[in-house]
Amino acid sequence: MEMTKDLSQKKVSTISPESTMLDAYRLMKSKDIRHLPVVDVCGKLVGILSDRDVQRAMICHKISDFQQEVHLANDIKVSDFMNWPVMTVSENTSIQRVASKLLEQKVSALVVENQQGHISGIVTTTDLLQYLVKVIDGNTSIKTSPLSVYLY
Repeated sequence: MEMTKDLSQKKVSTISPESTMLDAYRLMKSKDIRHLPVVDVCGKLVGILSDRDVQRAMICHKISDFQQEVHLANDIKVSDFMNWPVMTVSENTSIQRVASKLLEQKVSALVVENQQGHISGIVTTTDLLQYLVKVIDGNTSIKTSPLSVYLY
């Protein structure tokens, strides 16, 4: 049985709660990611920031009926928009349990922690969908519908 450590993204970018939302936006765009764990100076997980949180922080100015200008102020901090508590799973959590937790908690990412409680990865709904495609592609000999086999 595959575990979370086999599925999660290992190179996790993080950000400080004192960083600006503009810095968070730039980091997320440069890394092409939608979630940033927020850690304090000791590396302790204190929140999570999503692309939706960044969108909430954006300031819109109407230019015309068809145009608007959007920007992030330099003084808006990550701590003002991050979410807490952060949903976490251990590296040894089953993929089925990860999927269940994402559905139950209605979140799109879980931070993965090792036995010492340190961030070791992040798993998202996109990761689970990629895994599902891999499983379905690897089991093309199954006669029943893949959805009835893998989704309950």
